[in-house]
Amino acid sequence: ECQADLDKALPALNAALDALKNLKKADITEVKNMKTPPDGVIIVSKALCWCFNVAPKKVTASDGRTKFDDFWEPSKKKLWGDPKLAERLMDYDKDNIPPDIMEKLKPLEEDPNFEPETVKKGSVAAYGICKWVRAMIVYDGVAKVVGPKRAALNRAESDLAQVQAVLAEKKAELKAVQDNVAQLVEEFETARNKKEELSLQVEDCTKKLSRAEKLINGLGGEKVRWTESSARLGGQYNNLTG
Repeated sequence: ECQADLDKALPALNAALDALKNLKKADITEVKNMKTPPDGVIIVSKALCWCFNVAPKKVTASDGRTKFDDFWEPSKKKLWGDPKLAERLMDYDKDNIPPDIMEKLKPLEEDPNFEPETVKKGSVAAYGICKWVRAMIVYDGVAKVVGPKRAALNRAESDLAQVQAVLAEKKAELKAVQDNVAQLVEEFETARNKKEELSLQVEDCTKKLSRAEKLINGLGGEKVRWTESSARLGGQYNNLTG
């Protein structure tokens, strides 16, 4: 949404920047050397003074009593006479134009003498700067809408990043628990298998022990019989040899 709003202002801004890039030093010098500039150049000069905080000169009116603000002479010295004027315009901080400046510039949008094509009749340089001023007005209007949206977006992204960090931490904790449970289950299965193996061994030993006891008991009866037979045979032997 922010980008969509900016896209509305960018064509005018890009056109203005292109016009500035095409400004020639001779065009600017021509304006500076004007003796009686046309109304369009005067208005552009006034707008420039507002943008760069150049104070007007108080001049006595033709009636000899009142005075008015003259922007032409100060603009010639401090702006049109600046060899880096185009560079200053290109580097202008369009995202932070003071509200009081915009209050002065805004009415120029409705001034027929501030139409670029009208201004162009008096000066090519003033034409390019007229387009630049108009672009600043449009851009500032969009920036005032986009600014709060962009700030809200930044806050939302910051909140999202915090939530994602907490979520990642909880996922890590959950994985550690799951890994621990898996290990316990594995150990339990190993122990149970060992128990079953030992149970089988105990059962086998018990059966063997039972068979051994039966064998021993059976051999015990044979011992008595063998003893009796041995004694009887001994007696018979003695009788034969006696």
